[in-house]
Amino acid sequence: MVGGTVGYNYQFNANWVLGIEADWDWASINGSATYVGGLTTAKAKDLGTARGRIGYAWSNWLLYATGGWAWTSKVTAFCSGCVAPFQTDSHSLNGYTFGGGVEYGLTPNISLKAEYLYANMRTTNFFVPAGCPGPCDIGANLNIFRVGANWRFTGL
Repeated sequence: MVGGTVGYNYQFNANWVLGIEADWDWASINGSATYVGGLTTAKAKDLGTARGRIGYAWSNWLLYATGGWAWTSKVTAFCSGCVAPFQTDSHSLNGYTFGGGVEYGLTPNISLKAEYLYANMRTTNFFVPAGCPGPCDIGANLNIFRVGANWRFTGL
């Protein structure tokens, strides 16, 4: 995955931080399920989140927890054993995400972060019109570990 983040943080009571952020990543997330008579595979090409976060800052460090909404704009599934063989179908998936991370300020404008997110994308029924003898409810449970660099705009 590679992408970008935009957000806003507010520091209060000297050490506490409240924030909001949204991110979007190009991704290559693949999954599959086998069943008697066929195979269903699925691929997501992006992943986005919109989250709140709360953290505690000291020195140049910020330790935070985060949670909110997660989505993928298009998941394409391929079914080799549906009523119409070799059928494809596409839907978006939505769900929730939560996690935490640590951020370190290198300068007043640049910080580095490491973050873990769990995302649960609720299932959606694929191949409804053609019928599907196998697993047609497709969703995703994602464990995401990522690192990044942030540019902080000051004086706004």
